[in-house]
Amino acid sequence: RSTVTDDARFPTRYVSFPAALAPEMLKVQDTIAICPSIASQKVALGALAAGRGWVSQRVAGLAEQKALVIAALAPLGDGAVQGGSGAIYLVARLPPHAADDVAAVRTLAEEHGVALIPGSACGAPGHIRVCYANLPLEQTREAAARLRRGLQALVDGGAGRRA
Repeated sequence: RSTVTDDARFPTRYVSFPAALAPEMLKVQDTIAICPSIASQKVALGALAAGRGWVSQRVAGLAEQKALVIAALAPLGDGAVQGGSGAIYLVARLPPHAADDVAAVRTLAEEHGVALIPGSACGAPGHIRVCYANLPLEQTREAAARLRRGLQALVDGGAGRRA
């Protein structure tokens, strides 16, 4: 089921939801703020006006960045890496002796200079989430090398040294 609301105070809003929620959604539809701010709408219009070429330039390096990060996760072993299909991040299972994902992320940040998200923050305790789209390609190479060294130290049971 869908509903569209349009009045003079707000731009047109559209929301999709299961039919079973229709009675409740109709009660609250005017109070749900589902519209982006005017500034966000203008940015979106600018991105659309720039066309596909602008997006293609930004997506061009993602495949190589993903490959670099997958290679960096190799110390975690076969089958440890999940995701990456249609996303800009990977999730990897930590070894059992290092399953405290918050501690692992802290160690990797402090001792190896890499920033990750603990899996427990994403509903996957014992895992790490690695984004590979926030850096230029050369910086991704450097970060992937530090990540690999840090993960190898983690797997080997030591904290390792910061590179």
